[in-house]
Amino acid sequence: MSKQIFLSLNRELLLHGYNLRLKLNREEERVLNYRNGIRAAIKGETNLSEVPFFVQLQSTYEGSKIPLLSSSTSLELFKRYSRNKVVFPCLMYLSKKLDSSKLIDSTVYWDLVIQHLNLNAKDTIDHKKPALNLLVSLSKKLLNIENTERFIILFKFILNNTTDGIYSCLQRFELGANVLGHQINWAEPIPIQKLFQLFTYLQKQNAPPAAYEFLCIELVPRLNEKVFLEEGERFVEFIIQLYKYISIERLYTLNFQTLNGLYFIYRLNPSVFEKVDYPLINKDFEAKWQRKTLDFYRFHVYSSILIDHLFRSWGISIYFTRNFIHSKLTYREEQWLSELIRGGNLVYAKDLPFTVSKKLAHVFNTLPGSFDDSSIQGTVTDGLIKTALFEHTGDLAYVLYVHRFIRNVDESEFWIKTAMFLHRQGLRVETGGIGELFDYIRYQVFTLNRTIDFSKKKLRNLQQDVEEWHTELNNARRYGHQGLVKLPDYGISTYAYEKQGKHYIIKQLKTNKELIDEGAALKHCVGLYTSHCLQSGSFIFSLRELRVNEQEETDEIRCVTIELNRNRVIQKKGHYNRSCKAIELEIISAWMREFKIAS
Repeated sequence: MSKQIFLSLNRELLLHGYNLRLKLNREEERVLNYRNGIRAAIKGETNLSEVPFFVQLQSTYEGSKIPLLSSSTSLELFKRYSRNKVVFPCLMYLSKKLDSSKLIDSTVYWDLVIQHLNLNAKDTIDHKKPALNLLVSLSKKLLNIENTERFIILFKFILNNTTDGIYSCLQRFELGANVLGHQINWAEPIPIQKLFQLFTYLQKQNAPPAAYEFLCIELVPRLNEKVFLEEGERFVEFIIQLYKYISIERLYTLNFQTLNGLYFIYRLNPSVFEKVDYPLINKDFEAKWQRKTLDFYRFHVYSSILIDHLFRSWGISIYFTRNFIHSKLTYREEQWLSELIRGGNLVYAKDLPFTVSKKLAHVFNTLPGSFDDSSIQGTVTDGLIKTALFEHTGDLAYVLYVHRFIRNVDESEFWIKTAMFLHRQGLRVETGGIGELFDYIRYQVFTLNRTIDFSKKKLRNLQQDVEEWHTELNNARRYGHQGLVKLPDYGISTYAYEKQGKHYIIKQLKTNKELIDEGAALKHCVGLYTSHCLQSGSFIFSLRELRVNEQEETDEIRCVTIELNRNRVIQKKGHYNRSCKAIELEIISAWMREFKIAS
């Protein structure tokens, strides 16, 4: 309806001038303001009369099914019109060619056409038709109005940067009706030359036209990227070899990003691709994909299933698979993976956090699970440590609890042996004071550099030592503290939360005095966490309730102390190390979501 109103108002204004007074309803007034806003923007761009532009716009709207353009697109259209008036015949031509397509009604489509339709001063409609025909051909086959990412790539490289090389490759395979007579001049340094071997291979395989369209969208725009500049010939050879394994029909389930990831594996050891059952991969893919329409999901799922099978058949842990797929490998872990792909053994990898036996390496590499299994959490290093703990204890709850206390992975060998000894002595997650026990051991070994002989020290003796240690802490608090120590700043602001008229905050404790005061108030040992914050990467936060006292001053009532390390919550304890209440867990969860903190 708005388009028809625009045509009516525009015609009246062109005929009778801008001083015409009209009795307009609300919708007509809105469209008039929209038109006058475009006119004001045009006048701000140039001193030229805008009348010829609105005349052409009127004619285009009347002679096509192009929907009403947004004000920003209309202004962009004017800029291109002022450089070359062929822009309107181009739009009319596209509209006619797309007459039966759903794209004809898409404002997104026309936004992108105008945004990327570059015209030189000497361009004519006949000169532009090959690119327009090619755009129509690809649009009808590949595009839908929900997938604007595909739109943008296509528009940029067909309407702006398409070379004769691309034209020639596409017209061979019945794309672009008027792209005739073009020949690739291989004496010229045309980037498309790097893909000629791939196009030739597809031709020999009688690949469908959509295969070439896909390559032009996924690979042609990236011919100047590092992998093509440094290893272009080998990269193309890899893609051809990969299509021999997975079949050309699976072409549409890979994109440049996933091809790059697979090439990383191939470059290290091509034989990895020879050990998997590709029909089984296709079966798994069909089961997971189930003909979903989202392109990105399709790309992610097939490549992930393929990597999962590649790594599993090569004896590589699911932790490597999951972190490789999500690009979360650390530099050290990527080096381990590279050696494994080359056929090495994890036992002999460099810079492992602890000594790994052949038995443990085998268990780690054969862990059950899938790349999308939510139970496989954490880095490769985390997985290795948890596997070692479980092998020694067989107690998953205990493993997860102990793992949170290993703040420095270089200390992991000590903690694995210590956790094993304590578990044999009867320590469990349900044991009272387990957190204080680990804090005491850490303080003795890594702060005071003392040695604890666990072969002689019984658990009950350690627990007695912890009680005495707490007594000493309380005595030290009575006499205050010596010197103020500033702690590292985590860099997030104080968090406020309100529920049912009650107000809460979570703030970081930034000095040793604040830690001591927090520990004294809540009767736990956070007062001695200064070394954790300075040496082990911990950050301490305090959840407090705000209450107004009789003097109308705001008191901060301490509720829970929270420790962060490696951007995850290590522990959260209330008075005398009690567990959190429901409202406290709710507040802490909201705070974690706000600042993207892991659980």
